[in-house]
Amino acid sequence: MHKRIIGIAALIVMLTGCGSNAMSGKTSLQESIEPLIDNQTYKSLDALAAAFEPDTASNIRPLFDDEKVYYLSDDNIFGASMQEVEVNESYFNCIYDDGIMLITNRYEDGRRALEQMTANNSEVFSKKQTDGIEYYYMADDETEYYLWIQGDTYVQLNVPVGSDIGLGDVVKDLEYRSLQ
Repeated sequence: MHKRIIGIAALIVMLTGCGSNAMSGKTSLQESIEPLIDNQTYKSLDALAAAFEPDTASNIRPLFDDEKVYYLSDDNIFGASMQEVEVNESYFNCIYDDGIMLITNRYEDGRRALEQMTANNSEVFSKKQTDGIEYYYMADDETEYYLWIQGDTYVQLNVPVGSDIGLGDVVKDLEYRSLQ
């Protein structure tokens, strides 16, 4: 199921052309960084952070100076446990039991990327607000999708339809790990 959701999100990004426009502000140093060749999966945030250390042989490198990955705190109110972290050139996907996915999109200008995504798909997303958080929402038969800006980062939450998980509660339980 989570591969289907990731596929839908990736398809939307590809169809809208959001990725190439949002990343156009890279510096020459960042442009010289070799992109990911394959998707990679890690069993923990510690393993992910180790892959980003300069002295490792990994081909993964931060795309910009303050790159981070958002995740639910270990003692989150949902009792959800992280199962793995999928890494792609355009996102980090923290996958939890109970079908929860928290995706940190890898755009230097997250606000602009989200604006382009929703503008190019205005018939798909509805703009909403809860607990002082402005977000975009859509749902299909199986999943509810929430997209918002956390700090300056474009974040997405995917939860199974009918779950008791609210965006306001998720934001209260969010933490991030810097990859520098």
